[in-house]
Amino acid sequence: MKGMRTKHCGQMYSFQDMVTRGLKRVLIFVTDDFPGVKEIIKKLYPFADHQLCFIHMQRNLRIDLPKKIYSEIKSSLYLAKESSTKEEGLKHFNDACSIIEKVDRSYADRLRNRAENYLAFLSYPSEVGKKVCLYYKCYREHKLWS
Repeated sequence: MKGMRTKHCGQMYSFQDMVTRGLKRVLIFVTDDFPGVKEIIKKLYPFADHQLCFIHMQRNLRIDLPKKIYSEIKSSLYLAKESSTKEEGLKHFNDACSIIEKVDRSYADRLRNRAENYLAFLSYPSEVGKKVCLYYKCYREHKLWS
């Protein structure tokens, strides 16, 4: 528990530093699913959207689920990511969660509770949203080459 508190304080400091530097309005934050980040963003930037890394979620599902189940949900996740509306994306995301629920109800519930965050990019015009969704991939490639 002590480590979590320290990590949470470090994250709070990073976000507070943004405020101190004058960052007042943010449309969307793209983060991994770290404990406490959602609450910090809501507190410091109440009008900002919070996009969780879709690519990390897919990777974790591929690792955590039986291959057969992951194969079944792959197309639903693709359709969710490629949807033209958030409602359509949420439907496909929920379809994937229903399949996951067959083997791990708590995992499916956890994903459902974060669905809005995994698909936040769908609230933006597609030219912007797709770039937000692919942010991590671009960041990772940049880090590999720099």
